[in-house]
Amino acid sequence: MSEFLEYEQNWVDTLEELKSCPEIHTTHDIRGDLKLRFGDADRVFKRIANLSGVTLPDAWKPYYLRFAGIGSCWSFGGDSPGHFGGEFHVTNLFETTLTPSPAEAWSGIPGLSEEFLEELHPFDGTPTTGVGHLALLRLTKGASDAEVWFHASPYEPHRMDLDYPTYLETLRITKGAFCWQYLFVDPAEVDLSSEEFASAAGLLTRMLETFPRVFPEHDYSDLQARLEARL
Repeated sequence: MSEFLEYEQNWVDTLEELKSCPEIHTTHDIRGDLKLRFGDADRVFKRIANLSGVTLPDAWKPYYLRFAGIGSCWSFGGDSPGHFGGEFHVTNLFETTLTPSPAEAWSGIPGLSEEFLEELHPFDGTPTTGVGHLALLRLTKGASDAEVWFHASPYEPHRMDLDYPTYLETLRITKGAFCWQYLFVDPAEVDLSSEEFASAAGLLTRMLETFPRVFPEHDYSDLQARLEARL
């Protein structure tokens, strides 16, 4: 019997997909120990509710990962003009709710209230490359859900049009390709057709031209439609 739950095994398989692809160079990956002492999803969600005052949806429970952290840093195409890369590092959900957002991430960004920043908790980031991308849960006391936000330094954070399980599932198929989160941000806030975000649009275009061939078992049609609608 596997030591991993079904959804955890999906993530172990995701790491293996990256490492076994001859066209992808993995520079770093991590699969942290299982946080068994935290208990199962039911216990963890109760503890989160008691400590944060936020009752997370039961629908999130099948997506609870007991890993202390799981992540990878990779590149595709070497030094060729069509190269692109990515990184993800997903932290344990219980520990996420106890971790404040880093103050240095908001340096120089005006108009962010202290109350708002205190509600943000990072759960995915880019610690190896240091490009300054963070995905965060917004935990508001008394809420029955948590918003997902994305921050790419030096820009202001943007709310994403998805929930935590959808973030994880999309992360699995994009493998953390840089800037994929912009596909779920209001295009009125991030205009991928503009010169300012031309680099991000180029990375996304190359990823969505390449990954359907490299990882044919995954469906990229929704992401392709989102990108097309934004260019």
